[in-house]
Amino acid sequence: MGVSPRPGLRSVLFGTLMGDALHATPPVIILSTDEKSGQTLPLGNVEQLIMGTADELLLVADEANGAHPVVVDLKTGQVRLNAPEATAAVWVPTPSTP
Repeated sequence: MGVSPRPGLRSVLFGTLMGDALHATPPVIILSTDEKSGQTLPLGNVEQLIMGTADELLLVADEANGAHPVVVDLKTGQVRLNAPEATAAVWVPTPSTP
């Protein structure tokens, strides 16, 4: 399955698995800007994934508990965080501005 977040950001390819519902699975590949090549994210032993975005950043982690998070910049394709020993990760909402 593939997702293109919005113009100017890189597309993301990932596997899927049907169980009780459709689940995202590895590998997760961040495509180059021309979509002719890609980079596979280092997800370790994660079987089912949760993904979320905040601006141009994509958080990918274990679906069950948010463990083993990887954060990638969808503008540059650079992995900003790879924390295989982390036990949980979530995006914290940004405060609204008046």
